[in-house]
Amino acid sequence: MGVVAGVQRYLCHVCGRSFRNARKLSRRRSALWKAFLTNRSIVSELAANSGRSVHWVRKELRAYELPKPLIIPDKIVAIIDCVFFKRSRGYLVVRNAHNGTNVYWSEIESETINEISAHEIPLRVRGSLSMP
Repeated sequence: MGVVAGVQRYLCHVCGRSFRNARKLSRRRSALWKAFLTNRSIVSELAANSGRSVHWVRKELRAYELPKPLIIPDKIVAIIDCVFFKRSRGYLVVRNAHNGTNVYWSEIESETINEISAHEIPLRVRGSLSMP
């Protein structure tokens, strides 16, 4: 199809879409991840909205890298929840009940007491968790 801004563009003769080989993955993935978390959309809804397959959406969500959180120690009321994509791949998320921000998150393999209590130590070190 040609070169635009120094990047080769291609045209699919089957569907008529134009694309380029070097894509802006981070912006697209972060928008997809934001829609997944904030709108609580399911994968099939995200696939329909983006015009892509369910397999593609799952691949993009798995490839998204979470940013490192900047935490300022404070006393909070914590809501702890686990979200799983597969049987052995999920995230432990700790939210502040008052303002709805994510205070801590980490990848986990299972939703067991041992797995969750292992994450209590990093929260205590950060000053976010105080227990009597």
